[in-house]
Amino acid sequence: MDTRYDAVLFDFDGVLADTEVLHYSCWRRLLASRAVDLTWNNYLRVLSGYSGEELLARLSVLCPSSLNLDQIRSIYVQKKKLYRDLAPSSSLIPSTVATFVHGLPVICAVVTSSERADVEHVLLNSGLLSRFSAVVCREDIDEPKPAPDGYNKVLIALGVHHALAVEDSSAGVASARAAGLEVLQVPSPDAMPAMLADKLYGH
Repeated sequence: MDTRYDAVLFDFDGVLADTEVLHYSCWRRLLASRAVDLTWNNYLRVLSGYSGEELLARLSVLCPSSLNLDQIRSIYVQKKKLYRDLAPSSSLIPSTVATFVHGLPVICAVVTSSERADVEHVLLNSGLLSRFSAVVCREDIDEPKPAPDGYNKVLIALGVHHALAVEDSSAGVASARAAGLEVLQVPSPDAMPAMLADKLYGH
């Protein structure tokens, strides 16, 4: 079936992989020990979709003013380790998502602000890694989302001109739009296949 796009560029967390709840539970556990009650809505509004220095700046808003930047950075390091300890025991990419992506008649790639160590093994375990023509991670770019660096890099690598970005977070949407892309924003991996199919093949 033909589509009007020559590539689909997927975010990873919250679009392909159902990782947001796991990320949230890790943050919630670590922040609770600092007397911070992180709600789901605050997680989505403040932390979801961000990484690196931007995430540290946002995290500092949530943390008590008594914590200095080194202590906040330590929380970030602990969170990444906790996530990596827990992720292998989780089935993060729904089988319906994997089957759908395998069947798409266009070039596919991943553009994420997550680190390669958190992305490639999940894609490999789901049988999806070989499906993607490129996987751009945090290590590959100067500035993470909401900067457009990742999308700019993958567009050059693929040599495509009319790509669709699929994102869930406001940071991701801003990143894709800054790269001049049309964006489909989805609420979860489970919702993604039907919404993307409608976007690709609908009239």
